[in-house]
Amino acid sequence: MNVDNGHLIKLAQYEAMRAGYQPVPPELQTEAERELAGKNESFVDLKAASPLANWAAKKRAERDKKNDKRRMAKESRRRNRA
Repeated sequence: MNVDNGHLIKLAQYEAMRAGYQPVPPELQTEAERELAGKNESFVDLKAASPLANWAAKKRAERDKKNDKRRMAKESRRRNRA
């Protein structure tokens, strides 16, 4: 699943993960299968209060938190050089 736009795709285990996609955790597999409804791809409404949308929001928040720490460290190093 792409956590940025809610694009959910069915991947065979032998297929490599696409860039920007993360595997759905095992506890959400049934929800993902229900969302796919036998299709190979679908879009999840990220504004809905569904378990998949909540999981995607947590993943985005984790990524943004890492970027914030990197940005803060970079600015600190720049200030300390002077």
